[in-house]
Amino acid sequence: QCDIHSAAPNNGMVYGEKWGGILVQNGQSMVIDPEGKKWLVGEHEPVKVDVSQWNEYTIIARGNHLVHKINGKITSELTDYDDKKRALSGLLAIQLHRGNPNSVHIKDLRLKVLDVTEPSTFDPAKLPAGAVKIEKPRTKSPQGTGPVVPPTKK
Repeated sequence: QCDIHSAAPNNGMVYGEKWGGILVQNGQSMVIDPEGKKWLVGEHEPVKVDVSQWNEYTIIARGNHLVHKINGKITSELTDYDDKKRALSGLLAIQLHRGNPNSVHIKDLRLKVLDVTEPSTFDPAKLPAGAVKIEKPRTKSPQGTGPVVPPTKK
């Protein structure tokens, strides 16, 4: 899922509905290893756009590699080696969330079918030297609003 969102980190991110939630935010490149662990392998300034204006969103899904772009600039990139949880096919859909009144206008929607590409295989030696393993925050709240703080002794 490639989000259209007014917050720059979420605009053009990779979101996995029933597949891990936020996987890669705008400005990040991520690898998911065969055990399902996330590795941040690159960062750049998030692509900023005015979502009230016309923008071109591009999603390239080839094998286990996803690239999202806005106006030709890469927002997020994911290579998923977790063959137990990843999806190699999906839906093309336009989604609006319930809540505040909003609308999305689409023009020139195009779908290009790419040649079938086998998923690449994981080689831990190819992770960049600065790759950082991302751990899920340990929180009481599923939204991850802060660390679990043990009660203080009185």
